Amino acid sequence: MNARTERLARALHAAGAHRPVRALEALAVLFVRMGVAGTPASIGPVPDPCRRIAARALAGSLPDRTRGATRWHDAAVLPAWAVGEPSVAELGGLLFYRF
Repeated sequence: MNARTERLARALHAAGAHRPVRALEALAVLFVRMGVAGTPASIGPVPDPCRRIAARALAGSLPDRTRGATRWHDAAVLPAWAVGEPSVAELGGLLFYRF
């Protein structure tokens, strides 16, 4: 596994390892589109599903279920930037927005 895949897998694990696969796939596509670099090695071991999803996202083989989203948040919270904004997708308890 290359370093870029590992960084993306760490970002997925940190952002939502407890989420369903579809939500992780959506995050992976958004992260690749937005150029998310990853997270520090200190987050602990990354499960294999996050690594597989990261590799598929970087290869361009995942569909964009976020409809071009550029931001997201957990549906259980409402950040100030999302007030009054319509979401473009909801997957696995995550809301996605396109700005």
